[in-house]
Amino acid sequence: MIKFFRRIRKKLLSENKLSQYFLYAVGEILLVVLGILIAVQINNWSANKKELQLENKMLKEIKIALESDLDDISFNFDYQKDILKSQNTILEWLKSDKPYSDSLSRHFFKVVDGTSFLANYGSYETLKGIGVQLIKDDSLRKAILELYELRYDEYTLVSKQVNDYRFQLISVENERFFNATSPFVKMKPLDVQKLREGSGYTYHLTTLISWNQYLIEYKLLPTKLKLEKVIRQIEQKIEN
Repeated sequence: MIKFFRRIRKKLLSENKLSQYFLYAVGEILLVVLGILIAVQINNWSANKKELQLENKMLKEIKIALESDLDDISFNFDYQKDILKSQNTILEWLKSDKPYSDSLSRHFFKVVDGTSFLANYGSYETLKGIGVQLIKDDSLRKAILELYELRYDEYTLVSKQVNDYRFQLISVENERFFNATSPFVKMKPLDVQKLREGSGYTYHLTTLISWNQYLIEYKLLPTKLKLEKVIRQIEQKIEN
């Protein structure tokens, strides 16, 4: 092709057709520039396609991780609500003058029960290694960052506080009960009157209930709803 263009230029020069030569030279330059632009455009298109494929791959992996987190959070949410019911049942009994009944045993065990959340950070850490700007959708990128960098940390912090108060209650509880280590053994107070009035049990239980309510209403539920929303956003992004 290059030899072909050279022959045309030589022929025009030999025939002393300078004006046609210059027009041809300009046309040849434009043709070369056009070829370069097309090559660049193809390269950009190819690079964008690869980046889009990588973005979709990462979003699918993050979606799988978030679905696992949602299952975990949903379990924690439901179970913490059951724990709260038992805690309130025992608190109401403590404030009453009703005698102990075996039906309270399971509630006493559940009062100091707890859950834990193990977030799946693997895919998110991979995304950070690549660069979070890989996610082109600003709203989706911010939502993912908020989950991993804010909501998970806040939930973990409050959950730790709940566990601290739970262990404080356990330390009081172990002094006031027989067989406080097995859910298959009836958990009966050694001294009901002393438990109600002088052990500090009611105070610690009330504090634990307040923190557990806060954990459920302001951390577990919002995190659960946020997870569901981000998963839907990712699904829509992948479909588009």
